[in-house]
Amino acid sequence: MVLHSRDQYKGDWADRLFVAGPLAVATVLPGSPAAEAGVQPGDTIISIGGEIPVTDGGTLREAGVALLAARWQPGTPLSVQVSRSGTAHQAGLYPVAGCDVTVEVTTDDGMAARTDGQIIQLGHRLVQAASDSDLAVILAHELGHVILRHRERLHAAHGGDKAPQKYRRHAEEEADRLSPYLVANSGLNPALVPDFWRSPLGRRVNRGLLRDRAYPPTSERVRQTQVEATALAAGRLPVPPDLLASRDQAIITDD
Repeated sequence: MVLHSRDQYKGDWADRLFVAGPLAVATVLPGSPAAEAGVQPGDTIISIGGEIPVTDGGTLREAGVALLAARWQPGTPLSVQVSRSGTAHQAGLYPVAGCDVTVEVTTDDGMAARTDGQIIQLGHRLVQAASDSDLAVILAHELGHVILRHRERLHAAHGGDKAPQKYRRHAEEEADRLSPYLVANSGLNPALVPDFWRSPLGRRVNRGLLRDRAYPPTSERVRQTQVEATALAAGRLPVPPDLLASRDQAIITDD
């Protein structure tokens, strides 16, 4: 289901859309768990997961955080309470296995991609400029940060965004290394990763808003991702064991 919230709109028209609460269902995808549970467009979301009420100030972002916080498992129903024409309805959704990350396209004019470990944000100019394969590489890099718990590890050991440059650089290099494996696991050619960093868009992204000394130079991103893409072509395991093992370790480097 696609949700929308009162804070995204202005005027009387918005007031009519959100009479029963600030968070509502915009549309329901056919054949989805929401459709099978009987959720309908126009339903107002009252609570998620049974214990996470939507307050009067509820926003789409808060709903996304609530959904992530529910941490339901495939095969176990996720309870969502909705209001429809003034009557409360309880829906039990049976979600399928999927990525535990929300992706947002921001309305700013930046070319940035970033993640806080739960939400990946892409600037709309970046999305407009990128091909599908470019987006696969960009998302793979950001998912690498999520999978390797970089934000959590940096915050615990070094104060997060205030971590010394060399530790943030180490996190970037790990995400670069993992990205060809994620691209390959999605059914695409891992060679797309070094090809992206060689491309005009890849160079532009690395020189642009993302570029500071914590980010490897383009030549190094090409070299490292080419090493991993070549290893994959030679039949290496789908996920580098040393990278996965690092998820529970502090980010420490002597470089």
